Amino acid sequence: MSTSVGPGGMPAVHVFNPSSGAPITYSLRGLRSATEVPEWAAFCARCFSYKAVPPSSEYFRRHFINDPDRRHDLVRVACEVDTGDIVGSVRVFIRTVSSGGRPHRAAGLGEVCTTPGHRRRGISGALLADALAAADEAGLRLSLLHAAPDFRPFYARAGFRSVRSGWATARVAVLPGGGAGGDDGAVVPLEVSPKTAPVLALLHRAYSEERFEGCVVRSDAYWRDYMPGELGAAVCLLRRRPAAAAGDGTMASSIVAWCALRDRGGGVYQLREFGVDLRPGDGSPPVTTGEALGRMLPAALVAAGGHGTFELNLPRIVLEEVVASPASEFVGGASIDVDGARYDFDDGWMWRGDVDFRPDRHLIWPVDSF
Repeated sequence: MSTSVGPGGMPAVHVFNPSSGAPITYSLRGLRSATEVPEWAAFCARCFSYKAVPPSSEYFRRHFINDPDRRHDLVRVACEVDTGDIVGSVRVFIRTVSSGGRPHRAAGLGEVCTTPGHRRRGISGALLADALAAADEAGLRLSLLHAAPDFRPFYARAGFRSVRSGWATARVAVLPGGGAGGDDGAVVPLEVSPKTAPVLALLHRAYSEERFEGCVVRSDAYWRDYMPGELGAAVCLLRRRPAAAAGDGTMASSIVAWCALRDRGGGVYQLREFGVDLRPGDGSPPVTTGEALGRMLPAALVAAGGHGTFELNLPRIVLEEVVASPASEFVGGASIDVDGARYDFDDGWMWRGDVDFRPDRHLIWPVDSF
């Protein structure tokens, strides 16, 4: 393989067809405009069609359109010069991540794929270098991605290092009649809207962004444009609190926790999004993580298409908060078997840059993955 500067100053990769020995040239570039997004989305869908639940082209298109920081030129593609066909892709996501409450602008690398007929020709390595150069030009010195075990050595050679995240799986028994109401609050479907987004943003900032490391910092635009389409079916816990109006003794319902599950198959559901108001500022008693999950999980399971007893895959940090909650608070609808929990790790998140993250506090919510 060799590289050069092609027409228009675009990088080019030159290889020989292993079957015929004929030379092949690929150009590396960003999408020229948003009109190329449907073609790129269809390409990604074909590349990922091997998955048990393959994402559609609409998924990739939506993932791009909903992103408030989207830039078509940061969707980097390799094209076969002779045909003009897209044969490889790396998308650069512009994100802000938290490190001990400090924000850092970062380049998230995702939707990395090469069509089967053009693999093992150095295209992925050339595209990775091209994407990192584009990120650097955009002022993004910190970069991150999630890699399957087989690909981690490849990214390590490019300067990425793994930061371990702790996860656990616990059995959850749904109790009869649980979770949907009571004097302490009600569990209802959650819709991210102009009314609820500011509340969720404040709670997420306090629960996740200020406490965890690597967590995506969600701007107002991120909540407004991205989260409604990406969150999926979610539920929230409401609690009666003094109304914001000055001191007339009236009460109003406010969101104190929310969550969403994702079906991973085999009776296992992943906690893909969660938050709870651990420090209410109105003098009302706090809701613990154990109580919030105990109340919301039955409704969240139904929203995700499940029913009955199931296994919950959740961040170890969150399970530790459940363990610290008094057992009497699990009466709201679901019982979590913390004693029988199985612990494992995700070493797939890899970072490149001069920011260090504590593994025991490292968490990126699945809803924010790319």
